[in-house]
Amino acid sequence: MEFTGVKFHHDHRRSLPTHLKYSRQATANEYQAFRNLYKGGEGGDGFHECMNFSINGQECVKIYLPPTCEIRKEIINNEFVIFSFTYVGNGTFPPCIVGVHAGVKIVNLENGIIRNDVPKNPSYGALTYHAEARPELVTLFSTPIPYDCTQGIFTPIYEMWGSGRREIGKEHAKAILKEAYSNIFKTKDISLLKKEILGRELKVINDIYSRCFNEPVSNDVDKVAIRFGAENFSVADNELGRLGEEYVYQREIDYVKENKLDASLVEWISQVNPQSVFDIKTVRIIAGKVIDTYLEVKSSKMPFGENIYVSSRQIEFFEQNHDNSSFVFVNFTENEAPKVKYMSLNDVKNKFEFTAIKYHLSPKK
Repeated sequence: MEFTGVKFHHDHRRSLPTHLKYSRQATANEYQAFRNLYKGGEGGDGFHECMNFSINGQECVKIYLPPTCEIRKEIINNEFVIFSFTYVGNGTFPPCIVGVHAGVKIVNLENGIIRNDVPKNPSYGALTYHAEARPELVTLFSTPIPYDCTQGIFTPIYEMWGSGRREIGKEHAKAILKEAYSNIFKTKDISLLKKEILGRELKVINDIYSRCFNEPVSNDVDKVAIRFGAENFSVADNELGRLGEEYVYQREIDYVKENKLDASLVEWISQVNPQSVFDIKTVRIIAGKVIDTYLEVKSSKMPFGENIYVSSRQIEFFEQNHDNSSFVFVNFTENEAPKVKYMSLNDVKNKFEFTAIKYHLSPKK
């Protein structure tokens, strides 16, 4: 197992909260805004790391590695743990460690492979990737870790790093993972959204640490896991589910824009946490107030409610948040736009029976 640090660009997009950075393809305007940051200076002419933390269900996470990432031939077929460091950039963004990919396999370092999961953008051409990681071993750090290359804590001591890849030791990998864990433990504001994000992050960090060092990241990890609900995770969504979520996500973006609200109020949470108890955090305007609302998307090619599964965690969540949560049923049919229904938990209970195991929904007679 090889521990390594790779430097790449900051995700400068203010429309994305920290936990959604590096998970969505850049638009033409976002790409140009990034290039403008680095005119005449360090930064290169690309922003291909913008998809490095896009987690698509059970599929491998595709990782773009910068051209300066050189790996010796004798280790290139080994398993890697890659920590993502950011550049100092133009002085606006301090250098930090933003996340980790473990269980990494290099698939094509020389030329890269064209991504088939995102459309080609004429502004910057096709995106490529060079390595893949297991999705359950990938996470951003909710609190990026400040990095000083002269301290020797998270990497060996360097007068300066510059660009490219650096091999780091086990002691450095341990220090990074423990610091990321410690930041989760220190979190005081535990909203519903943060509980979902931090719970998954905690589980991934502990799984990576245990995998690499045959021990838990901390003696109190079980107690912290219960606090964040990290002990229970359901099966990730399939591709049809992703298509439904994307369709609903765009509807919600349209809703906030029509009401002259910021698009950043809509967050596609399952993009970075497929096991989240809800898929999308959005808002509704009720009595003149903007209220956070949580959506769980259920997609099917069959009639509404058929071949749909609901977890016990989701039932519990929707019972506790019945005033600001909805199931969204998306029905796909050939040659027609998807049909969508928003239903509260009570609506679902009135229309369907719940069959045990995973609560398979079937129409009431």
